[in-house]
Amino acid sequence: MVPSNLVVNIKSYTLGVLLLPKFSVYKGKEPLQKLLEIVKKLWNNKLLDGIENIPADWEKIKAAAGESLTQHQAQIRKETCCAVDSNMNIVLVDLLNKDCDRYGSRNEYSIEEKEDDQWQKEVDLVV
Repeated sequence: MVPSNLVVNIKSYTLGVLLLPKFSVYKGKEPLQKLLEIVKKLWNNKLLDGIENIPADWEKIKAAAGESLTQHQAQIRKETCCAVDSNMNIVLVDLLNKDCDRYGSRNEYSIEEKEDDQWQKEVDLVV
């Protein structure tokens, strides 16, 4: 059994590890290895010497660290998706407002032949 105060500390270290700028990804072995390295360094006098050489005990600590990483990764993913959705809504509203400014609102809109402006000509060339 992993001591509860060690689990609390692992959870507190996890977010810092996931946000380290030297990692290009927040999944995989690197974050887990770094988290376990921090645990060994900060808990060196409270853990058994060579605990990583006792497979049953070390696996429990690795499991607690892995679980904490998974929970924080899910939280980051969820908050990132919310932020992207929020920013996307802002961008869409901005585009719709610019469109209304340029072409008028639904009530003001009328279809008529106009000479293409430079932007429309560039679009037509691409299409």
